[in-house]
Amino acid sequence: MEMRIFKTALLAPVFAIHLFSQTLSFGPQYGIFRTQEADNSSCLLGGIMRLKPLEELGIEFALNYHQEKYFDEQLTVKAWPIQLSGMIYPIPSLYGTAGAGWYNVTYDFKSTLMMDQTDMRTSWHAGIGLEIPIEDTIAMACDIRYVFLDYDLNDGTTGAKTIQSDFYVMTIALLFALED
Repeated sequence: MEMRIFKTALLAPVFAIHLFSQTLSFGPQYGIFRTQEADNSSCLLGGIMRLKPLEELGIEFALNYHQEKYFDEQLTVKAWPIQLSGMIYPIPSLYGTAGAGWYNVTYDFKSTLMMDQTDMRTSWHAGIGLEIPIEDTIAMACDIRYVFLDYDLNDGTTGAKTIQSDFYVMTIALLFALED
């Protein structure tokens, strides 16, 4: 009995590596969004990595950069979000997603009277998308997500101010799967 457990423990990583190497994909991501109080729409750039251990389930890791302007361009907010999402595929190309994000945010004031600030924000998001195969190892992913995020800002005069910065983001990504 102990020998069987030992053999299983030795072979489990081999099977796991084989399983994950068939379902790991990564690639560049581009998106367009507008926060509620921003002056204009903005874009985000970055990359994603998806792991699908099962046909119906996936995990996504995304790292992006974006910036938006507020108050007639007197404030530029630069954000580097790291997002972790769970994904459910009810049918092969359609997925629902939800997860959390951690945003490293810099508030860059145009006026020299106010000091620039940097902080860390957390967020939640949910959305829906399509993952369309192009070739055996290449797919395109398009989705729309709603991000629940508010920036807390101290402008030096009025104290803390919350900027309503929830947003919808539409993204497109090109995914390259690792071959085994």
